[in-house]
Amino acid sequence: MATLEELLASVEAAREEIVALCQALVRVPSINTGVMPTGDETPAAIVLRDKLAADGIAADILESAPNRGNLIARLPGSAGAPRLLYLAHTDVVPVEDEAAWDYPPFGAEIHEGADLRARRERHEIDGRRRGDGADPPQARRGHAAR
Repeated sequence: MATLEELLASVEAAREEIVALCQALVRVPSINTGVMPTGDETPAAIVLRDKLAADGIAADILESAPNRGNLIARLPGSAGAPRLLYLAHTDVVPVEDEAAWDYPPFGAEIHEGADLRARRERHEIDGRRRGDGADPPQARRGHAAR
């Protein structure tokens, strides 16, 4: 099994690829207003499906409604070994007043070196920090992920 240092080194080695994928996802305005029709997750699922396909991983997109795609991919493992299910959402809350943002919410622009300024990445990172997935107020302003 890899050590923490080895895992962190592999992440650092893939930094440009990770940032490019994050930017591609941020640029997809999969806005969920809560009132149907809404969501537009299929374009985000396509970005992820294409990335997985480039790495030799087959994936399917299943739509619960038009343009409400969910991505399903499987990696074969060892028989009898524990399994892992990774679940995430690809929609974001509405932008509201885009003029109030410091940076375009779907611009995925790089500022101040390695800071990615956008809507989606801040929501995902803050939700993981707290463990509740709730949308923090500062996410609506396009603050940088830390």
